[in-house]
Amino acid sequence: MQKAICCLKMAICLPQLHFLHFTHPDEIGIRRMVLFIVLVFAKYWHEAMVSVYAPSNDHQLTGVVKRYPDRVSANAALNALYSLKAPMVRVRRSRWPDPLR
Repeated sequence: MQKAICCLKMAICLPQLHFLHFTHPDEIGIRRMVLFIVLVFAKYWHEAMVSVYAPSNDHQLTGVVKRYPDRVSANAALNALYSLKAPMVRVRRSRWPDPLR
């Protein structure tokens, strides 16, 4: 989220940041990321604090990202989502025997 906030600040102040000499592709990249943050990510970030919404939010966010028209941004977001979910899927075996066996 820190990168998202930084991109939002840069997009707001882009006309005043002429001394940084952004190239045209850099400006386009900032705008693409800001559009993704505002249109898709912001809703799910604000609802992340409510743990009751978490399971359905993950599923809904994945669906919304898959339907997002900018495929470059969508693929990057999906790769990030799947890399975050991978460690949570692993099941740890307990050192103690199962008492129900």
